[in-house]
Amino acid sequence: MKHPIIDKILTEWAYRVHDGMPNPKNPLHIVHLKESLQHLKIDEEVIDIMINKLMEVKKKSKENKLKIQKGQNPTTVYHEVLCALAMKGSISDIKDGNDILNAINKGTVKPGVPGKKFKINKKHMSYLEDSIHDKMEVLKTDAKSIVKSIEKRIGKHTSGPVWWAGPSNDSTDYGASDMVIKTKKHGWVGVSLKAGKGQLKNLTINTFFKSLGIPFGDGQNDKAAKHFLTNYKTEWDAMTKDWVDLAEKEFNKKANNEEAKNIFKSHIKTDWDSFQSETMTQEEMDTLTDSVGMDKLGKSKAFKYFCHKMNNHFHGRKNYPGWNTVRDKHFDNIFNAFGAEYEGEIQTGLSDLFARQMSVGKKNMFYAASAGKTIWFIPSEEQFYKEFDYNSFIAQFNTSASGSGYAFTLDVGHQAIGAIGSITVTFRFKQGQMTKFPDTTSDYDLYADDWSKLLGTFEK
Repeated sequence: MKHPIIDKILTEWAYRVHDGMPNPKNPLHIVHLKESLQHLKIDEEVIDIMINKLMEVKKKSKENKLKIQKGQNPTTVYHEVLCALAMKGSISDIKDGNDILNAINKGTVKPGVPGKKFKINKKHMSYLEDSIHDKMEVLKTDAKSIVKSIEKRIGKHTSGPVWWAGPSNDSTDYGASDMVIKTKKHGWVGVSLKAGKGQLKNLTINTFFKSLGIPFGDGQNDKAAKHFLTNYKTEWDAMTKDWVDLAEKEFNKKANNEEAKNIFKSHIKTDWDSFQSETMTQEEMDTLTDSVGMDKLGKSKAFKYFCHKMNNHFHGRKNYPGWNTVRDKHFDNIFNAFGAEYEGEIQTGLSDLFARQMSVGKKNMFYAASAGKTIWFIPSEEQFYKEFDYNSFIAQFNTSASGSGYAFTLDVGHQAIGAIGSITVTFRFKQGQMTKFPDTTSDYDLYADDWSKLLGTFEK
């Protein structure tokens, strides 16, 4: 049985909304509810309690509908903005992406760099709007720790907004910086941020060749790939034949009928280009998967896709027996020829490669990771090349098989301070053996916890 006062409230509320159907999820209807309660002379304290309770229910309902974000890109965006907000003060009240957006809209954090505000596209905002990160509290804790270390090592942000430079993608003088702060010691200075351990730049194949001054590195990655595939075609074709021979051997051993074996044989291509483009019908694909006890494959009808998936099915993260040995032999031949062809360009470009890996840009900046345990000073290009001039810079490179692919390793040092570290750029079939031209990934090993201590004269 309804209470009379509730009937009066509902009647008055329904009268005030345009369609006569009050909706507690509609902000305008909440305003009309408050008007209705005041019209009925309900005590203001009771009104406040009722409205607040209703808003709490609404907020919980909204939170339950928030999209859960995870993965590298959303993590990067959330972490960068949380760090920028933490530089301005407490982030305890930041609960989700909408709270972060509200702070951006208020100007607490500004997308861009000093003197150049960015217009954020929908892709960047999609990570924040009506969403929450699945490790929100972890990222907040990491951001607080990083900011505490930044304030101790670099200085506190003095005034104005903290700039969120992440969306710039290195297009400004602040280079790889993800936020720009203003301190008494450095003025406006950029900071590159990483959640957790992180790493410095991951060199793409395009960046790798461009840094070395090799002409086909200017442009899209496929230019470098085309050069490798064209100039060393004999080795790529031989590598293809070895891969297909191993796949055929595996298939014939596991297939349970002759029809499937004939289909497999009819699609065999032993040169790189033909193997990459060879396709089957869905019916043929189903016959092959059924014959070796694999689940059906509907994502692609490419023959290379079946060979890759069959490898995974029978060997997991390993490869067909003998494949690593023959693959490494072909990579040896390719990179030996490559090294001989471009030895001069490689030697003169090693300092640029090191600078790229270390995220050296037009301005001095800092690198912060590992919850603030890592705070490195990164010198500007001018200061870097002044210290690492032709007579001071020591570098040598070597190539070798790396288990998952093939590694280009650069050892770096300085005449005055000795060895500094090494950079390894690995070429590997990241998405699956022989499914496309290898991707590149890079890593570094510095011989001190803080490489800027080795180059401490830079930080003034």
